[in-house]
Amino acid sequence: MDKIKLDPILLGAVNVFLQYGYRKTSLDDIAMAVGVSRQTLYQRYKNKETLFKMAVDNVFAYSIEECERVVKDNELPFAEKLLMIFHIWCGQHVSILKRSPQAAEILAEIEAVASENIGQKKNELEHIVMKVISSEELTVFDAVDPVLVAETLYHAAKGIMKNSETADEFKQKM
Repeated sequence: MDKIKLDPILLGAVNVFLQYGYRKTSLDDIAMAVGVSRQTLYQRYKNKETLFKMAVDNVFAYSIEECERVVKDNELPFAEKLLMIFHIWCGQHVSILKRSPQAAEILAEIEAVASENIGQKKNELEHIVMKVISSEELTVFDAVDPVLVAETLYHAAKGIMKNSETADEFKQKM
């Protein structure tokens, strides 16, 4: 399987969306920021919404792949694996979102235009967390459904992300 890369155009688009917000960002703004023509963007992406969805999907896919890499690292202890997974999924984005005055709009737009994709990626993340939990011989989890633990950790991480100012603060609270 080929390693997923963060597409430079899509990553540049994310940065422009964070700077101006979804509504105020134009394909001209993105084209200028990433150094391509607007025509090139229209050839690759039907419209701004498609570009936004693909940018979000690219970040999610890359994050899922990085989380899978953590699961396969047999040198990492259980707690560190979980912490790294949630840092990849949420924590690394804290500082970026806190610096953007458009963060609330962007998060709302992600929910609005990419909700199906978010649900799929959330399920993939929960499956990854369940793999970590079920691979450990911890008696604390014997009477607990790993699905519920994964869902609880996911929602806790989202809440902690919204209430943290930095990635380090997120990591400490997790």
